[in-house]
Amino acid sequence: MGSTLFLFSHQLHPIYLEEATKLHKVTDVVLVDSDDQWTKYHYHQQRILLHLSAMHHYVDKLNKQGIKARIIQGKTLVKALSGISGLIVFLPTNFYEQHWIQQLKKSIILADPLFLIPADEWESLLPQQKTWKLDPLYRQFRQRFKVLMDDDQPVGGKYSFDTDNRKPADSSVAFIPSVWFDMDTLTLQLKTEVAKRFSNHPGDLQSFAYPVTRAQALTLLNHFLSTRLPTFGTYQDAMLMDQPWMSHS
Repeated sequence: MGSTLFLFSHQLHPIYLEEATKLHKVTDVVLVDSDDQWTKYHYHQQRILLHLSAMHHYVDKLNKQGIKARIIQGKTLVKALSGISGLIVFLPTNFYEQHWIQQLKKSIILADPLFLIPADEWESLLPQQKTWKLDPLYRQFRQRFKVLMDDDQPVGGKYSFDTDNRKPADSSVAFIPSVWFDMDTLTLQLKTEVAKRFSNHPGDLQSFAYPVTRAQALTLLNHFLSTRLPTFGTYQDAMLMDQPWMSHS
């Protein structure tokens, strides 16, 4: 007998489904559109639309691939999932979502595969009643995971170039604009729904231009790496009146 994989809206990376199917027989995938997810805090309307549109595009993609997937609506996430037994859930990253999934009976909770360091390992890495400093851990992880390392030495001869990243910018510096995406039919439909359901939330949806599919996200990432990263490091702390984005990702 198979199990249902439940994914939060921030767990749409392919690795989640891949990891779940390695460990269990997954028959279908469910996501939840519940009021408490969007009203736990007074989220901006564009944030809500981003998550909902990404969810719907993800489900459409899975169904086209022959993987049974659906979105369940409800007032609360726990009630929406209460009728499903044997759920597989990846441990979410915040405490209130962890509290929700702990209420799901007979669910299988897996560790988040996007974290390099398991949660229980931090107990030894960050002992109680001692000063915590980032730099020693940063160097340790660079060495451990071979990130920007030349054998046992950091690429460039040192671990941090932060002092080089604080140069002031002037009008002579050319900042290449980011990629913006037009809303497709599905996002436009959800835009109307979000504006109605969450009219008392801050912001509006007129300038929404975020990536809502993996393909769009990779396009944006590659554009940043090839055209915007070269000026990001040097001027990441600078601000110009007529440059709202500069090279930030």
